[in-house]
Amino acid sequence: MKTEEKKFKPLLIYNDEAGFNKSLKSYNEAAEKFTELASELKSIGVTMKSFDELQACVQEPEKVIRTELVKDEAINLGGLNLNRQKVEALVELPDISHIENLSSRVFSLISGTSGNPNFEQVNVRNLNFKDGVVTVDSNFIEGRRAQFTVWTASEAQNETFEAAMKISEALNASLKLNVPNCSPFNPTRLIRIAGDQFCPDPGVITRV
Repeated sequence: MKTEEKKFKPLLIYNDEAGFNKSLKSYNEAAEKFTELASELKSIGVTMKSFDELQACVQEPEKVIRTELVKDEAINLGGLNLNRQKVEALVELPDISHIENLSSRVFSLISGTSGNPNFEQVNVRNLNFKDGVVTVDSNFIEGRRAQFTVWTASEAQNETFEAAMKISEALNASLKLNVPNCSPFNPTRLIRIAGDQFCPDPGVITRV
């Protein structure tokens, strides 16, 4: 009778949640500001039908607004056709200072000129636009998550990591008894991945 092969289940070694969230900070803000921009435009009668249109508004908000406000109007007077650009220039606009500020902020994020060294330049290809709402692409988020998460990749790594967990538990129990208020020992300090095996970190072993 055949014995069923044990299915390998990876173990989570490390998850840098703070690093993951920090890496998405500029993308989350860009999505939020893009969405707010689309909403503000809609409130003055300018509806963005595509992400390209919304991005164009980031570049030249006043020009896009003027064009959108008169594009469906008949540009003629008494049967005479009028110059569209001149008519656009004559359109009296509502206060668009907030729209201009939003556009400026979004532009700084997508051009990498935000002035904040902790903010990564936003690649608009990693953003999605639907029904006036901009979101960060889910595949991009998953890729980022993988960069800040480490899993075991084999049974051998599982066994070694579980052994390291037991060692760390013993160390922590000893430290708790002998060193009050000491920070817990992290098992991931004992090991590093090298190919398919975990190898001791000599520096850590010396300190231990």
